[in-house]
Amino acid sequence: MRIASAVCAAALLVAMPAAALEGPEGRWIAPDEDAVVEIAPCGDALCGTVVEILSNPEDAGTGTQILIDFEAAGAGTWSGTAYSRAKDKSYDCNIEMLDANRLKLRPYVGIPIFGETFVWERAPE
Repeated sequence: MRIASAVCAAALLVAMPAAALEGPEGRWIAPDEDAVVEIAPCGDALCGTVVEILSNPEDAGTGTQILIDFEAAGAGTWSGTAYSRAKDKSYDCNIEMLDANRLKLRPYVGIPIFGETFVWERAPE
């Protein structure tokens, strides 16, 4: 009985960090876009919309959806499409929660190895 209890306790401890990690919903500082992006549900997926331009508040980019139709891909990752305002191009993209306050984005062409990695920080509330 003690062995079974110890095994169950160990399994819970291993599972706790993953379960405690929040999803990507919320506001993120996207330095590559010079913006604050809000990630929220859009239908059955997640989308990210520019809600604030950091260096030029009069920039017309507010309201632009730059993360489109991200679906869970397992283990704290999501896959969808990312739109680059600067390049006016869309890319396949994977996002992954690094921790509760850091989000890794990997937009790419073809396969992820042909991409670039960006890390976004959660915006203060």
